[in-house]
Amino acid sequence: MGTAIVVSALLVTGCGDDTARTATSVTTEPLTSSTSSGTTSPTGDTTATSTPAADPTLSEALAAVGARYRFTAVVDVGGVVTTQVDGTVYDGSGHYLVTSGGTTVEYIIGPSGQWARQAEGAWTVLSGPAPVADPLTPLAHPTRIEVVSSDAGRVVLDATYPASALGFVGSDEVVVTILIADGALAELRYQMPIGEDLATVLTTIDITSEVTPITAPTL
Repeated sequence: MGTAIVVSALLVTGCGDDTARTATSVTTEPLTSSTSSGTTSPTGDTTATSTPAADPTLSEALAAVGARYRFTAVVDVGGVVTTQVDGTVYDGSGHYLVTSGGTTVEYIIGPSGQWARQAEGAWTVLSGPAPVADPLTPLAHPTRIEVVSSDAGRVVLDATYPASALGFVGSDEVVVTILIADGALAELRYQMPIGEDLATVLTTIDITSEVTPITAPTL
């Protein structure tokens, strides 16, 4: 099962609709209202340019985050938060708290295995892939990048990915709006259909908080 920027499977978990993982090409909302390198309408809408990604590039912004960071991913459907993921990534291992429908499931994913538990209960070894993953690895290879805006240390990009690259079923493309702040990737947002609704997934990256090593649980 794919793990599209943390929550492809969580969209299904949070909403109970298998259509959540069928991708369509959608344009996400801008993450900033700063001056655009494209054309801005009187209503504030911004037309993305097709010029190459501004400095810093996406690859440099990903590298600036490094392999140790915290993040929060929120799935919003019709103004209601259905799922939230609070995660920590440390040198390839991940610790995730997934809250959906009033229930929180804790995951640890590392080179030696994957585990899950509920409410401080006993850890269980997962027989298949966990429905969560680090949010940055799938972003490394977009098929297209457009500059939405660039101003005062903030760059907003629209990056296009094949649905399969992000873990979704279907042959369409997914557009992810990425905010780069002071050279490091800070936020990413995309939208996906959930039945007749549209889910917005917003992930914020924190590279300032202390991150400690993640160890495998003792069973």
